[in-house]
Order: sequence, then C-alpha cells, then structure tokens
Amino acid sequence: MPGRTAGRSPSLPALSPPDIEAAKKMARTAESRIRVIVRKRPLNEEEVAEGYSDIIEVQDSGSSALSSAHVAVHEPKVKVDLTKYVETVRFRFDAVYGGASDNTQVYAGTAGRLIQRIFERGQSSTVFAYGATGSGKTHTMLGTEDEPGIYMLAARDIFETLAQPKHADLELRVSSYEIYSSKVFDLLNDRAVCPIREDARKRVNVVGLSETAVGDLATFRSVLMLMAEARQTAATCAHAESSRSHACLQLTLRRRDAGAATERSSADTGHFRFVDLAGTERGADRERELQASRESEPILLIVSSYT
Repeated sequence: MPGRTAGRSPSLPALSPPDIEAAKKMARTAESRIRVIVRKRPLNEEEVAEGYSDIIEVQDSGSSALSSAHVAVHEPKVKVDLTKYVETVRFRFDAVYGGASDNTQVYAGTAGRLIQRIFERGQSSTVFAYGATGSGKTHTMLGTEDEPGIYMLAARDIFETLAQPKHADLELRVSSYEIYSSKVFDLLNDRAVCPIREDARKRVNVVGLSETAVGDLATFRSVLMLMAEARQTAATCAHAESSRSHACLQLTLRRRDAGAATERSSADTGHFRFVDLAGTERGADRERELQASRESEPILLIVSSYT
C-alpha cells in the first residue's frame, strides 16, 4: 500500500487514547465468525529507488490483541492555496500484520487458528485472500522454499494431527478449481470444465471435480505446483503475470473405510477452503475488475453452502 510523496515523510501521529480504549472494548467482545485481517506489504526495491515513501502506519503498543487492530493512512495532499498537508485516516480490523511480519506469524493468526475445526465432524472453514495486484497475495499463500506460505503451513499442521492414533481412520484429499470467463475449470484434471449444480440439501456443488489423495507434504507441494501452473493468467497494468481468475484450493478429511457406494458428503469429516481472489485493479483495468466481481458469485455460493 505505498504512496508517493514530494519529499520526506512527516512524522506519523500515534493513535489517541479514545481510539485505544475503543479497541480494548472491541477485543473483549465475543469473537465473530468472520474476521477481517490485513497484512501490510513493505516497499520493494524498485519503489524505494523511484522515491516512494511509506504512508501506512501499523500501530504497535506492545499488546498483540490491541496493536494489530489499527492501520493509519497518512496521505500527503495540497490545499487550493498550494499549502501542503497530511490527511490521516484510521481503520480498525480484527488484526493487522506489519511489513516485518513473516508467513508463519500471519498463518498463526489466521488459518492456523481454524485447522482443528476440520477434525470435528461437520466443521468447515474458509480463508479468502483479497487485494490489489502486486500486494503480496501469492507470497503469503504460496510462499517460497525458504518461507513456506499458508498452504504449506496448513498442510503441515494437518499431517501432524493426522499422525495421531485417534485420527488413523482419516485421510486428506485435495481438489482445486478456478472460475474464469464465467466457467469453472478443474485445476488438477487438465482444466476440465465442471458444471455447478445444487443438490437435494440445497448445497451448491462443482460436479465432476477431481480429488487427489495426499499422504505427505512432498506430495502436497507437487499438487500445489500443478495448481499454480494450471491457473489462468493475463497481463494487467499493474503486474505482467497477474492471476485473472478466482481459484479455490479445497482440503477435505475423509474416512478411509468409506465404501465406493458411500456418499462423499456423509464420509467427509471436514473441509478447509482457501479462496485466492483475482487481483483488484483501478483505472484502465476497471472492466477486468467488474468481470472478476461477477465471477466471484459462484465461489461464494459454493463456500456458503458448506461453511
């Protein structure tokens, strides 16, 4: 979330006591089923070289429950009489991670809190990754060899839990699809087109979606690479290799002893879905953004049916 200033950035004011007290009150309330969490991307080398300045402040008072709830945007502006000033707008989220945070920290405060739910029968969770092209979604979700992303960290915790004797009857199955140009494509089956249908339970399903049984992290990593390579990309003004589709990675726990005649849903113990939304744009790419917004409706229908 960088911004350009004409000169040196002014000092950044701290949050006022009333803001802090309001955050404390919010932290004491019951946790919502929906949490909105923001990760700040630091300026990259190119932005620093071009003279961009960091105008985003993540408040840090030493308390993780409080300090991670505030973001202040200090935007340089010019009055009609050419007087320069800084307009500050503050936002409050369930959590905010600063530019120095790593994927392990972000995972622990997001998906990591939900993994155990899929081991409780009937429980499902969904994590949406949303942001402008170039904001770091791929780094956070997919990661690198040196810094695994949320996908790999979640799989690690799942396999560690599956190794417990009480879960010996469960196995992990992985499926993945994307929505592009109003069609659903199976990313693990040569991009086969899959129809969307509503079943007798009023749940929306991707018909014919393939599943892959995954028994270890190495196999899971291979599946991730296959998914990433199959995903549709198109150039945008902001990023030459931006993903222009919504993609869903679904992790399903299923009983090993479920026979061929057993209905899939009745054998499932839980689902965990990661939804990577297409990068949001502005200006010349507005039409692509509107198209992506329309294409997000099927994913929302599918996810809401099982959450």
